[in-house]
Amino acid sequence: MTVKREPMKHNFDLNRTAVIVVDMQNVFAHPEGELYVPSVVNRFK
Repeated sequence: MTVKREPMKHNFDLNRTAVIVVDMQNVFAHPEGELYVPSVVNRFK
């Protein structure tokens, strides 16, 4: 995958690239969060 962004171009090897999502406000990961998703929490334990 290539992302063209001025002034540089970035190449990403999708076999070696990860997306990391950090839920800083616990909106998704905390049981009292507004957008809590229990299946996601259990997947990463």
